[in-house]
Amino acid sequence: MQSRGFARCLQVLMLVTVLCLAKAKEEELKVTVLSIPEGCDQKSKSGDMLTMHYIGTLADGTKFDSSRKNEEG
Repeated sequence: MQSRGFARCLQVLMLVTVLCLAKAKEEELKVTVLSIPEGCDQKSKSGDMLTMHYIGTLADGTKFDSSRKNEEG
């Protein structure tokens, strides 16, 4: 059960990192965090492999990408 929480924590951290880097390049980027795991005491480090799910939408709400291909957007 704890490894699942660790994986979820790493997913959130990687998503935030990627989105922050993108924000530095594009001022119009908006990031919405849907959930943050409770009790995450392990942090990702250089060399860790991370996975996460995402949905990419335009400012008008149009979905342009998703890590879950059947996800409603």
